[in-house]
Amino acid sequence: MSVVTISWNVSLFIAPGLSGILYGHGLWGWEHQYPHLLPNLLAAGMCLLASGFVVFFLPETRCNREKYVKLEPITPHSSEQEIVQRQQQPQQQISHLAILNPLVLSSLFLVFLLYLWSVSFDEVVNLFAIANVKSGGLGWKPSQLGICLSCAAVFVVVFTLFVYPIVLHRFGKITCLMFSSVCIAVLSSVIPFTSLLPSHVIWGAVLCLLGVTKVCSSMCFTGVFLIVNQSVEKSLRGRLNGLSTTVGSIAAAIGPAAIAPLFAWSVDQLKVPCIGFILCSVVMGVVVISVGAHHRVKHRTQEANENSSDEIV
Repeated sequence: MSVVTISWNVSLFIAPGLSGILYGHGLWGWEHQYPHLLPNLLAAGMCLLASGFVVFFLPETRCNREKYVKLEPITPHSSEQEIVQRQQQPQQQISHLAILNPLVLSSLFLVFLLYLWSVSFDEVVNLFAIANVKSGGLGWKPSQLGICLSCAAVFVVVFTLFVYPIVLHRFGKITCLMFSSVCIAVLSSVIPFTSLLPSHVIWGAVLCLLGVTKVCSSMCFTGVFLIVNQSVEKSLRGRLNGLSTTVGSIAAAIGPAAIAPLFAWSVDQLKVPCIGFILCSVVMGVVVISVGAHHRVKHRTQEANENSSDEIV
C-alpha cells in the first residue's frame, strides 16, 4: 500500500507540471485552435500503456483455468473428491455474501466521500486559479497552475516517504484520518480568500495551502485504504477493493458535474468563488463524522464476535 501511495504522489508531482508546459504547444499548427490537444494525447497514450501493463503483466488478469473447473452434477458414478467439491461450492458462495455488512458499507461510504471531495476540490481549485481577477479568481495561466500543483506534490512525496510512517506508528490510522480531515475542511475554506492578498505573496500562499492540503489528502486516502482492507478477511479483499474502485469512480463522475456549474453560478451571480470550497469543507466534515461512526461499528462488530465465540465455547 505504501508503494501504491508513493507512486500516486510521484505522478501528481510530474503530471501537472508536464501538462502545463505542453499546454498551447500543438501538432501540425493546431496549437491555437486546440491548445489542450497535446496534454490530452499524452494522457490517452499513458492510459493505453497502463492498460497494456495490466493485461500482460499483472497476474490477477490472467485466468487460471485450473481454479475454475466446471463441476459436474453428482451421479452414482461420481468419485468421492467430486462429491466433496460439489458440497463445498454453496458454502463458498455464501461466504462471499459476508462482504455485505455494516462495517464494509461504512468503509465504502468513506471511499465515496473522499473521492467526491478529491475530484471536486481539484476541479474547483483549477477553476479558481484560471478565473478572472475581477470575478474573484487568481487569473493564472495554465503553466503557472501546473507548476504550482507540481511544487505542492513535492510536499506530499517528502511527507509520505519520511514523515507519515512515523506519524502513523505514533498516533494510528483513525487519529491521523480524523485530524487530516479536519485540517482539509479548514484549509478548503481558507484557499479562496488568498485572492485578497497582495499579488507578490499570492503564489506562495496558495502553494503552502495546497501543499498542506495535499499532504492531508494523502493521509486520508492511505487511512481509508487501510480501513477498507481491514474490513474483511484476506480472501475477500480483492472483491472489496474492486467495489471501492467502482464507488470511487461513481463519486469522481458526480463531483465535477456538480461543482463546476455551482462555481460558475457563484462567480457570475455572487461574484465570490468560495461556494465550491465551502461545499468541499462540508464533505470533509461528513468524513469526520463517518470515520467516528465506522470506528463505533467496528467496535460493536468485534464485541459481537467475541460474545458469539464465548457462547460457542
